[in-house]
Amino acid sequence: MKSMRSYKRKLLLLLFMAGYVFMVPAEQAPAATMQDYCVLPPFVAQSVPPLVMFEAGREHKLYYAAYNDASDFDDDGQIDLTYKHAIDYYGYFDHHKCYTYSGTSTNGEFNPVSVTTDKFCASGQWSGNVLNWLSMSRMDALKKVLYGGHRTTDSNTKTVLERVFVPQDAHSWGKELTGRLCYNGADYTYGCKRDSDCATGYSCVDKSTGLIGIAAATPPFDCSFTGAINTIAGKITIARYTHAGDICGTDHADLINSYEPTNLYDTFQVTDFNNANLAPTVDHLNDYNIFAVAEFNVASSKKGNWQFFVDGDDGVEVEIDGTV
Repeated sequence: MKSMRSYKRKLLLLLFMAGYVFMVPAEQAPAATMQDYCVLPPFVAQSVPPLVMFEAGREHKLYYAAYNDASDFDDDGQIDLTYKHAIDYYGYFDHHKCYTYSGTSTNGEFNPVSVTTDKFCASGQWSGNVLNWLSMSRMDALKKVLYGGHRTTDSNTKTVLERVFVPQDAHSWGKELTGRLCYNGADYTYGCKRDSDCATGYSCVDKSTGLIGIAAATPPFDCSFTGAINTIAGKITIARYTHAGDICGTDHADLINSYEPTNLYDTFQVTDFNNANLAPTVDHLNDYNIFAVAEFNVASSKKGNWQFFVDGDDGVEVEIDGTV
């Protein structure tokens, strides 16, 4: 009995002590602050901006053109073979700004001068969209994405971005920009030379001044003449062309331009210029141009100074081996 009472007392005592322990309130931990995450190691003398290092390969294809005219950049199912005005080309230039060039052909820079909403600029200015399409390499696009591009000058007043050096070998590229775009009355699409380059419903219009700041060269024409002009040994080939009105021209360029292939009238061969078709007493009308071609070899025994004469009542020229 004594031992049993003693055991009960001990058990009650233990239970009382356990209850006492559980009733003691626990000490609360302090709340975390941002200072706990911004503590610098004691060996760091001063704080520096955080940097992230990328290990980018120097694979040679990074120096290819960013817009290689053999890809579908806008995912419309068509290869973009040339400049397409509907695409915003990424690069160092802002595609909604206009630029002018200053400096020499080997040392100069483009500077923004105005903002444009339709990517067309005033005379004497380059479209930033065109400049990106023309000049950006894949390496430049990568640099622009990672850190804004290679800065050769970066101050409070001026920042200059320089394109990566492109090796002058198979990595270099050339692009053709006519300054003309296909247009359907609402949208401008691909660059073109003639109407036949455009899709149905589009025509080729000159926008060169708005894209590159200068007027485009005279567009080429579609030659509809498919016949053959044969040459015969011992004969002079004569080709006659018609032209509108009394257009004779005032210089060599005008004369050559008057020989429009689509206006070829006829061709024939003669043995000399005494042929009746060339007789000066015959009225050849005012709306015809005559083109005579002769090829011959001179024997060494006949070498010396030769003289060639031509006469006509309109503009005439003699061209020998490309020299007028």
